[in-house]
Amino acid sequence: MENISYSLLIPDKWQNELIAIKERATQDAWAIGDITNILKGYHKEAKTGILVRNILSAVGAFVGKSARTVRFYASMAAVFAPDIIARHEVLSHDHFRLASQYAEPEKVLLYAVSGVDDYGRPATVDDCYQEFFVLGGGEPRTALAEYTVIGDKKNSIVAAIIDPTMEVLGRIVNVLSKLVKKFYEEGNENTADRLASVVFELRDVQKDLR
Repeated sequence: MENISYSLLIPDKWQNELIAIKERATQDAWAIGDITNILKGYHKEAKTGILVRNILSAVGAFVGKSARTVRFYASMAAVFAPDIIARHEVLSHDHFRLASQYAEPEKVLLYAVSGVDDYGRPATVDDCYQEFFVLGGGEPRTALAEYTVIGDKKNSIVAAIIDPTMEVLGRIVNVLSKLVKKFYEEGNENTADRLASVVFELRDVQKDLR
């Protein structure tokens, strides 16, 4: 973590406003993901024939987001069970995004939360990236090709989905996950994030093809 007090750089008034923005953005991202997954489950159960991409576009139209962003929010909400999110409620959605790319996501989350004791705030996303992907040489999740729920599956909206019949697609996703790691290591986070969103989309394809 950086040995610097950010509170000295930003007046209290703006600190409080920025914290409120972070909390709203995080809550909104999880809510969009949860609602999208509920809608996907509803249309699948009702056998309406509505395609996932149409659901993503419809949700995006109401919240002013692209279908790709909605898909990403839904994937994140499927990966992290509500009990895990609740235990780390001080963290932003981007903390979870970064953690989802690490072999042991909860280690990243716990490290981020530990910053509260030292700095009065969570470790920044940049701090976590430096600790786990640069200094620690972190490996990407070995199960990126699967919807492996992190946390209490009983409380999760989406159950764990592991389909061994999609071996080829799984291999493609694993190769892409290695590229995500490579771009993170090179500091090219924009490219890494964009490629990570492709990985999440392919994981949705695996789910749809079940």
